[in-house]
Amino acid sequence: METEALTLNEQKGASPRKTSDAQDKSTVHFLSVSNSSIVQSKSSITDTAPESDITSRQVAPSTRKPQNYMILSLVTLFFNCPFGCAAVVFSLLSSKSYFEGRRKEAAQRGGIAKWVSIVGLAVSVVVVLFVIVYAVVIVPNVIDNAQDLMNN
Repeated sequence: METEALTLNEQKGASPRKTSDAQDKSTVHFLSVSNSSIVQSKSSITDTAPESDITSRQVAPSTRKPQNYMILSLVTLFFNCPFGCAAVVFSLLSSKSYFEGRRKEAAQRGGIAKWVSIVGLAVSVVVVLFVIVYAVVIVPNVIDNAQDLMNN
């Protein structure tokens, strides 16, 4: 599929024209023509220094990507496969929702991934503690009681 970009003025056969405002910004209109669609876009060109523009801009909290907790999900996957798999899936769904423009859904799915990971790690800790208590306390007592019964 081949795409051709023309300015609106070139398409009409008129000479190019710049519109400028008080901050010396120029606006250029483009018309993108492809086989199936025509898309019009607007581009702004700024004559200010890019370094000062980048440092002066603050990223608004609403534009930041929500946490997807992928690292926590992978750690959970290492210790507890069922919960880890679910957490990784929700983490990936969170990223997918963000890239599709659904920030609220991405934040919700990231939160689900976080809590599934936390529950999975907690279950793993409880199971490990149970195995340690079973091996250290219960098994030796059962063996001692069995030997006492054999001796009597």
